[in-house]
Amino acid sequence: MLSSLPTEVSLDLDPSVGARPATVQALRSTDPSKPSLTDVTLERARDGEPPRLTLRVPPAQPAGVYSGVVVDAENSRLLGTLRVRIGEG
Repeated sequence: MLSSLPTEVSLDLDPSVGARPATVQALRSTDPSKPSLTDVTLERARDGEPPRLTLRVPPAQPAGVYSGVVVDAENSRLLGTLRVRIGEG
């Protein structure tokens, strides 16, 4: 995670996600005036390691809670949820 702001991440994944190609959809706030977090990726598990989440939070991102879903890249099946809380800088 790359963020200059206080950030808390909660990721809930289906156990099958490690073997599947996954896509993280944009993380949105319930406040439509706040921009979505779009620089989010989830790499497949490798060599017995768990999947790797990469999240970049822009320095000017407004504080708040942002959430989204993780889906199978091949069939769009729901694989999990991601929630990010960004604090004041």
